[in-house]
Amino acid sequence: MTIKKFIIGRLAVIFTIYTIYISVSIFYNFHRLMMQTIRDKSLITASTIKAGLTAHMNSGTMDKKDYFLQEIRDLKGLDKLWLTRVKNIGIGEIKAVELDSIDEVTIKTNEPQFVSYNVNGVQRFRVAVPYIASNEGKLKCLNCHHVMAGTTIGILNMEMDISELKGNNIHFIIFTIVSFLVVAILTTLVLINSLHRTVARPLRALIGMFAEAVREYKEIDPEEFELQEHRIIIKEMNHILYQIKDRDDDIRTLNTFLESTVTLRTQQLQQKAITDSLTGLYNRNKLIEDLEKNPDVEKSALLINIDDFSQINNVYGMRIGDMVLKQVSAIIKRLTPDNAHLYRISGDEFLMMIITPSGRQQEIAHTLKDYVNNNNINIVGEELYIKLTFTIGLDTNVEEVVVRHATVAFMEAREQGKNRVQVYSPGSLTEQRYQNNLYWANELKKAIERQDIIPYFQAIIDNHSGKPAKFEALVRMKDSTGAIISPIYFLEPARKTGIFTSITKIMIDKTFEYFRDKPYEFSINITDFDFKEGFLPDYLSQSTSRHDIPPSRVVLEILEGISMKGTKDTIEQIGALSAMGFKIAIDDFGTEYSNFSRLLELHADYIKIDGSFIKGLATDQNSRKIVKSITDFAHSIDTEVIAEYVHCKEVQEIVLELGIDYSQGYYFSEPIRDINKLR
Repeated sequence: MTIKKFIIGRLAVIFTIYTIYISVSIFYNFHRLMMQTIRDKSLITASTIKAGLTAHMNSGTMDKKDYFLQEIRDLKGLDKLWLTRVKNIGIGEIKAVELDSIDEVTIKTNEPQFVSYNVNGVQRFRVAVPYIASNEGKLKCLNCHHVMAGTTIGILNMEMDISELKGNNIHFIIFTIVSFLVVAILTTLVLINSLHRTVARPLRALIGMFAEAVREYKEIDPEEFELQEHRIIIKEMNHILYQIKDRDDDIRTLNTFLESTVTLRTQQLQQKAITDSLTGLYNRNKLIEDLEKNPDVEKSALLINIDDFSQINNVYGMRIGDMVLKQVSAIIKRLTPDNAHLYRISGDEFLMMIITPSGRQQEIAHTLKDYVNNNNINIVGEELYIKLTFTIGLDTNVEEVVVRHATVAFMEAREQGKNRVQVYSPGSLTEQRYQNNLYWANELKKAIERQDIIPYFQAIIDNHSGKPAKFEALVRMKDSTGAIISPIYFLEPARKTGIFTSITKIMIDKTFEYFRDKPYEFSINITDFDFKEGFLPDYLSQSTSRHDIPPSRVVLEILEGISMKGTKDTIEQIGALSAMGFKIAIDDFGTEYSNFSRLLELHADYIKIDGSFIKGLATDQNSRKIVKSITDFAHSIDTEVIAEYVHCKEVQEIVLELGIDYSQGYYFSEPIRDINKLR
């Protein structure tokens, strides 16, 4: 908003308020003065009439009073003029008439009454003046009317039309107000012009000069302005200008410092983003960046892996493991040729990208392997014997493919032994297995997103009754075409990609939902990944509550390897689940991990004997002896036994002979989607 607009706005507000106030005051005072004038004239007329009537009474000519009143009415411009006698007082022609409300007030107060009212749009004015008896002068009212002095003996009423008078006064008021407005507007315009010339215009010029002075840091001369107030403002502006200049210099200095600091910090962060913090080597991000920069340059990848590095961490601790990584990376870097770049791409894996290798990849790998084999690493006074495995990938420019080729070669090297140099071989069985795992891992992730992990159920037969007593939930996957996929295709990729827990949760949800209205026990397989995640107690508790299934109907099947050699945390989780009421089954019991003392600690409800022993019952006496020993021991600790993989009548007869409690296998039923279809 400009100064001129500001001044005009403020003056307009003041002018409007003042105009309203003056207009109301003029109207009110003129109206009051007009009405007072009418009253005064009415009283004068009433006095004249009263004097005339008194003269007629004194002269005995009251018979001419009507003529007198008519003359007065015409002379004064009255519409009506009449006398009202109070009661039948005295002798005369005027008889008492009905009194209206105005007459009554006049008699009661002995005071004149003035009333203004509107009749059919005409403004009328009525005056009621009391005629009071008096014994003074020549007229003795008591002689004729027989009343006391001071008594109202009659009322003189006058009525007139004041519309024209009022209209004239309103016109005068409007003329006065309009005249005032014209004068006020002219005065305001003159004042605004004066303020604009003496205040606004110089201030605008002053602001422009100050803006220019700020840009050029040039002082303003106060003598260029006439008003003392303007000169004071200019002096203050000059003072502010000096402060701005000083502050601007400080800001420029600080800005230069910040720019250099930010540039340095950005460079540090960029370097950190592509550098491994432990070894100082380039990391995987840098590998991707370098591959994208030089797509047309021939290159080959050499993947270097420290054999059994996890054992170093387990035996010596993470700190010693980090020291080993530093020394190994330093050795590899020192022996890296000039046409190669070295990256640390994971915990114990390094990748050497050789530019224009010219067939020297294997030579470089053997040189590194021989050096490390012949030179032990000394860590805090102790020598560690470190071995490396080298794998060579084919030329490619895609980071994912580079690592995949080297990884496939590494898998082949591990299959043939450690401390080797292995070249990637396209189309090998390892490559096919790797590709299959990638394919099924991708399909599995999509199936999880679609909720296409579904449970199939295999009956577990009570060998005493010969009828199904419980069911095991077995995982299946539905692919994008609707085909049902066996777990032999996707369980290993699930283990490698770490998405087992997602499968377990879906199996829990769908199995609980299926059995909520069925009377059977049902079992769900639990993996070591589930125990590592630690979600089972809470998740299972919520599932039993949500589906209104008591924990006693739920059997958790745990692989023997997990239960027998599990960590302390795993064993504690199994104990907690058992305490919550869930039943525990040790699956595949009888493998290399069998530990009868640990079995006593777990208080398992069921033992499921490993299928390899059950399948051999009819042909292998050793299998029969092992199964009998396991069954006898289980029964001695009140644990029931389930025989898996019962595939024929002959095996089932031996199972019954050995006293095994339950049987499960294709002899009774293959896994099915709906147990109602069980025959």
